[in-house]
Amino acid sequence: MGRAQVRKKISINIGGVPITMGILFPEDALKCINNVRLFNSQGKKIPVQTTEVTTLLPSSPNMKWAWIIFF
Repeated sequence: MGRAQVRKKISINIGGVPITMGILFPEDALKCINNVRLFNSQGKKIPVQTTEVTTLLPSSPNMKWAWIIFF
């Protein structure tokens, strides 16, 4: 499977304050939490911390829900 994108527009501008949000991924869109990348509106990569919340186990080990933490 190639790359998949989940697009979310976030209109928050609170400099220096961590933002935590949950992202629901379509089935088979994310196999490993380490593959999550976050970009700003100019396409610049933003450092992000991720936490796996749930998977589709036992039927599939693929990710379904993750927390994304960024500044």
